[in-house]
Amino acid sequence: MEPKAQEAVCRGSAHNLMTSVDGALYVCMSAKQWATVSWVLAEASGLWSDTIIPEEDRSVVGGSD
Repeated sequence: MEPKAQEAVCRGSAHNLMTSVDGALYVCMSAKQWATVSWVLAEASGLWSDTIIPEEDRSVVGGSD
């Protein structure tokens, strides 16, 4: 998917999620989309709180977890 098309999909999704969900969002994505999704959610007044990075046989939890 072209970067502009990917951004448009992310913007639409972020708008729908932020107007429909009253609480936490859990987003699973590849590292390639990470920056775009984080940026678009922040623009929509979302707060990026934590990151979980899976590793072969365990998960590494970031932030306060």
